[in-house]
Amino acid sequence: MQANIKKSSIKEKPKKSKVDYNKWGYRFLIPFLVVYFVFSLIPLLSTFYYSFFEYRQQGFSIIGPNFIGFQNYVTVFSDGSEKLFKYFGNTMIMWIMGFVPQLVVSLLFALWFTSIRLKIKGSSFYKTIMYMPNLVMAAAFSMLFMQLFGTKGPIETLLVNAGIVDETFSFVNSSWAARSIIASMNFIMWFGNTTILLMAGIMGIDQTTIESAQMDGASSGKIFFKIILPLLKPILLFVLVTSLIGGVQMYDIPYIFTQGGGGPDFSTMTVMMYLAKLLGKSKQLGLAGAVSVIIFIITGVISFIFFKFLGTDNEKEEKVVKPSKLKKQILSSLKKLDFIDRIRVKKYQRKQEIAKQKVLKKQTKEEQIEEKRAKAARISMDKVLLLVQRIIVYGIYTLFTIVIIFIFYLLILNATKSHTLIQRGFNTSSDLSLSENIGRFFESLVFQNNFGTNFTNLISNTNLRVIRALFNSIFISLSTAILTTYFSAMTAYAIHLYKFKGRKAIYTFILVIMMIPAQIASAGLIAMLFRYQLLDNYWVLIIPTIAAPATFFFIKQYMDSVLPYEVIESARVDGSSEINTFHKLALPMIAPAIAVQFIFSFVASWNNFYLPSLIITSSEKRTIPIVLSLLTGSSPDTFDLGPVYMLMVIAIVPMLVIYLVLSKKIIKGVTLGSVKG
Repeated sequence: MQANIKKSSIKEKPKKSKVDYNKWGYRFLIPFLVVYFVFSLIPLLSTFYYSFFEYRQQGFSIIGPNFIGFQNYVTVFSDGSEKLFKYFGNTMIMWIMGFVPQLVVSLLFALWFTSIRLKIKGSSFYKTIMYMPNLVMAAAFSMLFMQLFGTKGPIETLLVNAGIVDETFSFVNSSWAARSIIASMNFIMWFGNTTILLMAGIMGIDQTTIESAQMDGASSGKIFFKIILPLLKPILLFVLVTSLIGGVQMYDIPYIFTQGGGGPDFSTMTVMMYLAKLLGKSKQLGLAGAVSVIIFIITGVISFIFFKFLGTDNEKEEKVVKPSKLKKQILSSLKKLDFIDRIRVKKYQRKQEIAKQKVLKKQTKEEQIEEKRAKAARISMDKVLLLVQRIIVYGIYTLFTIVIIFIFYLLILNATKSHTLIQRGFNTSSDLSLSENIGRFFESLVFQNNFGTNFTNLISNTNLRVIRALFNSIFISLSTAILTTYFSAMTAYAIHLYKFKGRKAIYTFILVIMMIPAQIASAGLIAMLFRYQLLDNYWVLIIPTIAAPATFFFIKQYMDSVLPYEVIESARVDGSSEINTFHKLALPMIAPAIAVQFIFSFVASWNNFYLPSLIITSSEKRTIPIVLSLLTGSSPDTFDLGPVYMLMVIAIVPMLVIYLVLSKKIIKGVTLGSVKG
């Protein structure tokens, strides 16, 4: 009897434990899935649904929803003044103008930073500087560039005085000039982030394999195209698709730079600016839904094309991603080297070795000395070439560093100037000599004593309520960062640890939704908030961030590297509960990834302008980006520019200080979290 009881208990105990673990996997996933379902999936489906209805606000009354079939789509395509495809074309043109040089420069920088041969000194400093623009508010960049390149601005004045352009030239009135400036801002803000991601991919390649290819006679170009580039394909695809999604979401920079007009001649109007216009005061939810559906389809088709031509099948990608199979993938890539060239090189090397042995027997001592001199000369030439290459690399790094530091310097410098001095810019004149203009230029770069006045004028403006906006931004950003990182870690823990049914399907689902622009669901979200009277509410900006696919993906990749299953098993044996294990064991082990994503989530929320501008309506709940947009929307001729730059400094300096203090951990964390592609 006792034996039977023992046997039954032995059989049932593992089964019960296994079931409990599976249930905990589902429990950890609940917050992410529920929040995404309520605040993203339902609004996305609602966006599709309302695209077939007339649903808008006219004055204080609501019209609809009235079913009208495909009329909204007909309106979108037939509207003569606001053509969706023109706006989408503008978006793609500016994205390509910024992304192509961004990818080329980032790839070069990543290769140089990771080169064993170059051995770049001070690389940590350069990486820190180049990543800084990624943390700056887009509105601040836009305001600075609008002032620098505006009509009769300092850049335009310098070019006219130098005789490079005609007096009638204007950056803001030239379509391609305005597009180029917007693309340049996107390039400056994001090339550092792309460089770090590509560095992570290159660092994941075994250097001994590259050395073996070099010994086999492969040139640097062949090694890059046949080994490095194929193994970078997963990360290149990730960078390309996420950059495309970011390009489609382009809003802050062109909106602020053109003061919401999208000029000249709507050449810088993006699809998100058009969508925000429809979702603004008139709340044309049906028409906005049709626009969102079209954007969704176009973005999906382009992403599919990228995956089709650049993607790999699951098995191949798994070989690249998993560290245990990385060496096999690299060796497989080596086989792609030209077979005939390899045979020829080996035969040539064999003949050379035989000939060398014969010659050595006949050589006199004088000849051996001469050969050593020639070898030393070759080594010296290699050193000279390496030195020249290092000088070029350091020169390019220094140039980028100067440009980035100068941008930050100008932002802080203008906060110390009066409105008149800011408008005067670099203070040059065609009536003065070159030396006098150079003197005036350097005089304009000296800090002035208007810092206190600008600060007082900004704070005392009761219409802006800057202090209130500052606390609003801190509260929203801090709450967002906490919820995003905590629940993303919980979701990643569930996918990483538990082997429950549907795990792969849920993981795939999260990866797919990571590629969907969040703004596409904004029409449905605004309609839902409008119906339930939830507009002008902090929490509708905070709670949806619980479901953050990109943050989840980063932490999941990090967990795969540092959190083995055996550690969790040991904790279970010691009697630790699943919740306790997650909080006391898992979270401390992934603390670097949590810290990195906490900062990034905080900065993203701090700089967020699109959704808050649509949801927040009262002055007491405005955030810093909204207040800044109100200031930059005013004409520089009628508004004091000093407080504008003071507000930008207030918005930037806290982020800058945090980044400089934690820059090493941030870059290291990004690299570790991205290595697996």
